[in-house]
Amino acid sequence: MRSPARHGPPGKPKKFETSLSRTEEIKRHKRQIERKRSVVEAQIAALRAGYEAEEEELKKNITEMEAREKAAAQQRARIASLGMADKEGGHAKK
Repeated sequence: MRSPARHGPPGKPKKFETSLSRTEEIKRHKRQIERKRSVVEAQIAALRAGYEAEEEELKKNITEMEAREKAAAQQRARIASLGMADKEGGHAKK
């Protein structure tokens, strides 16, 4: 006589139990895939957000540096033109 614990309850064929367990395993694997996909997508979103914040900060720094460089170049040009005025007219423009 077969043991019910080993082969399932009486009246259910073993083939049905195997098919059911495979179906459940397939479902479990599909859920696992979806969970992993969600985790990866969340990580990508977090990385993207971090990158975008850093990019904005760097662009702001670049804009400020360019403005300072432009102001410095204008200041150098004014100083140079004042130096030329001194040489030509003997005194600087005020």
